[in-house]
Amino acid sequence: MNGKASNAIITDQDRAMKNVITIVFPNTRHRYCLWHILRKVPEKLGSHAQYKCGLKSKLLSCVYDSLTIEEFENSWNSLKDSFNLHDNVSLQSLYAEREFWVPVYLKNSFWAVMSTTQRSESMNAFFDGYVHARIILKEFVDQFDNALKKKIENENQVDFNSFNFTITCISHLALEKKFQYVYINSKFREVQQEITGMIYCHCRFEKMDGVIATYLVDDQVKAKDFIKEVMYPLYFKETECEAKCLCGLFEMRGIICRHILAIFSAKKVRELPEKYILDWWRKDIKRKYTISLSSYDVADQRPKTVRYKRILKLSMR
Repeated sequence: MNGKASNAIITDQDRAMKNVITIVFPNTRHRYCLWHILRKVPEKLGSHAQYKCGLKSKLLSCVYDSLTIEEFENSWNSLKDSFNLHDNVSLQSLYAEREFWVPVYLKNSFWAVMSTTQRSESMNAFFDGYVHARIILKEFVDQFDNALKKKIENENQVDFNSFNFTITCISHLALEKKFQYVYINSKFREVQQEITGMIYCHCRFEKMDGVIATYLVDDQVKAKDFIKEVMYPLYFKETECEAKCLCGLFEMRGIICRHILAIFSAKKVRELPEKYILDWWRKDIKRKYTISLSSYDVADQRPKTVRYKRILKLSMR
């Protein structure tokens, strides 16, 4: 990565790795794999008499439904009081490291939809069909290159499809038209899901504090088998057309949320601020990593190869 550290990193709940990341990547936001943590909950709390009769659902609500740190703290204390868990060592350990796994502590960092290490979806899928348990080192290097080239080929195909196959807009909003023009198809579909969700949003003006207006956006969120009413505070600075919603969707996933879109629609915003269009999802951005050198090319330091690599970097600026 040319000496540049990641902005964020996700790992399992490993003490040694946590300590090393603090030293090597001091400015990188580190989080634990939420899936792994919640998977261990039945093992730690399953023996509790009320685990299936309120404890589990209250714990999940505390983790997923808290919009502010204060809400989480109050909900966590209520959980301990309701089920007499003040002396539970497992809960004490989780609480001590809450800033590494509870979503409300992490939603101001960009995670590109990821909350887990995604071992099965990413690493295993990446090597699927290329490596096996008895592979030798030399063969692994060759197969790694092949797997990487296939991954890049797939990404190039996605870009090609986005340029040549247009998804129809589902509204007359100029904002949707903008996303249709600049985003790859898969991300444009995610934006469209939020545009569809606008029909469930109702915006109410709350107060004015200087140049920042506070709105309350009522939304209907679909859970597994029911609909729950949720109210999201939203702050809007009209002079700069800048909005921040407490749901944190844009900050965490890079997709503008239905609540901000609802405010923009109500305030008749026609031109979308550039800050809401991320280079990550654009189809017209040159992706430098898609011009991949093999492991042998990287190790090759012959003058002609070095010159080729230098020119390649210059051509992608």
